[in-house]
Amino acid sequence: MMEMSSDEIASLQPPQCKIHSEPLEYYCKDCEHTICSSCRPSILGHRNCAGKQKPITISEAFKSFQKLLAELEKDADTYTREIKNILKGVQEIDTELEKNKSNSLKDIEDNVQETIKTIKMNGEIMKKQAKTIFEKKKKEIDEQTKELRKPISDVNTKLCLLKEVLKDNEVSAMELSKMVVKELRDRINEVPKIKPIDDGQIHFHQIKQKFVELQKIATENVKNIEKEIKVTTADYLTLQAKKSVIENETIVVKVRKLHKCKVDATQLNATWTAQEVEEQIKFQEENGEYLFTGKCEIPGVCRLDVTVDGKHIINSPMKITVQKELINSIKLDFVGEDVLKYKDDCLLVSRWTNEILKYKPSGEHIGKITLPGGDTIVNRMFKMKNGDIAFSDVGKKCITICTMDGEVVKTFGKEVLSHPYGIHVDEESNVVYVAGINHTYIFNIDSGQVIHRWPQHNNAFLIDVTFTNQRQVLILDSINGLLLTDNDGKLIKVLVEASYNDVVGKLKRSRAVVVDKDDNIIISTDYNVQLFDKDGKFIKVIGETKLALGLSIISHQPRTIAVMNQHGNPDPTLKIFNY
Repeated sequence: MMEMSSDEIASLQPPQCKIHSEPLEYYCKDCEHTICSSCRPSILGHRNCAGKQKPITISEAFKSFQKLLAELEKDADTYTREIKNILKGVQEIDTELEKNKSNSLKDIEDNVQETIKTIKMNGEIMKKQAKTIFEKKKKEIDEQTKELRKPISDVNTKLCLLKEVLKDNEVSAMELSKMVVKELRDRINEVPKIKPIDDGQIHFHQIKQKFVELQKIATENVKNIEKEIKVTTADYLTLQAKKSVIENETIVVKVRKLHKCKVDATQLNATWTAQEVEEQIKFQEENGEYLFTGKCEIPGVCRLDVTVDGKHIINSPMKITVQKELINSIKLDFVGEDVLKYKDDCLLVSRWTNEILKYKPSGEHIGKITLPGGDTIVNRMFKMKNGDIAFSDVGKKCITICTMDGEVVKTFGKEVLSHPYGIHVDEESNVVYVAGINHTYIFNIDSGQVIHRWPQHNNAFLIDVTFTNQRQVLILDSINGLLLTDNDGKLIKVLVEASYNDVVGKLKRSRAVVVDKDDNIIISTDYNVQLFDKDGKFIKVIGETKLALGLSIISHQPRTIAVMNQHGNPDPTLKIFNY
């Protein structure tokens, strides 16, 4: 129903009697209806009310109504106060409940830590006992070893003596040998009847009795707690899934075990609700987890319910927001080259002139930055921490740093650069990386001097450069693909290969590259915009684009990107996608 303004209400004419088309001047108390003067004598239309109560004027009825209203307001006020008092009590209980929850969780954690401490302490006691047993047994074995080595030494001594005797003349040898041989035979015949005093084993069952007792007590305590709080299988399962996805994005839902429990996939009752339509889904068991893979096709808020034996598992029900992929498509009256997020409410767009235009993400044009000099051509841009803008100038063939007012702070590279394209400012090292078709250049920001130059790789066409989150260098080569290098320009690997054909997962005529906070890599080409993981593995194509040039990450939660799209020239667009 459309609401009326106070002026419209004031301009309305008083309602009239539907039977006589006369003003309603009286009020019938029997049927609680307004009536006109013609209705009043005959009570026409109110025959069942005739003779019961005399109709009164509208003024009298209104006064009675005002009096009734005052009484109702008083009763309502009393009622409201009573409800508020009850509500206050409920809120106090709610506060106490929250407090008790925190205290309970703390008590549980304290008991867990105390149990761990006790177990560790008993473990140390058992280690000490094991060492004591070892030292006692070792001492006994050492003494027995010493005792057994003594006769061996005696035998060896007599053998040596006998050999020495044999070196004398024969007569002396025969006389002396008789005595030595007798002593040697006596020693040999006296083999000590000694057996090993130990089996060399430390019997752990002698030590672990206390530990077993602790385990038994702990197990009984857990069972008592489970019985008291009525723990079920659902309390040992948790639901995991992304809470925000893009339309048509494949979503993986997991159910994980937090504790050993007997459950199989058929016991999981799962319902997916989208646009008030419920759909039963089934999980597949894989490596101790339960998985469901599906697609969210309709933007909105979906609901996922997973229960076991009628009870919700942890994190169920879960709400999942399904967002539109294409948020906005801003029509431009010029061919744009690059886009850069300056603030949440401001995007900068270069258009191959000496102007940088300002737009809101909604598409509203809010101003421009004009650079001095008609030969300036703004190509690729980079926002610095102090708010200045560094850009490659293909007109003057240099790198320029300017303020948001268009004031030039400095320029450098005029004598070196012939085709400056993509740039990346590493303010931590105070340098600027420039992709210059045949080489990658590194300039010192303060001096403007070249401090390093990397040669091309295999007939390259270097068009953009950026950093990974680990500060490795990514160079976009339109001929060879996306190259991962170290900070000295040494090629580590080709992350994404180039192709002469339009093949998803490979690059044909690439244009720009950016890296998000999750280390995902986004690359624009003449044919599409593709998303890869940090290892160069293809994930998906982002939106519908063609002749895509500059890219800029707008937000990380949700993940949003702006794409300069020339498809449809002379009606190019700036497209904003969730990805």
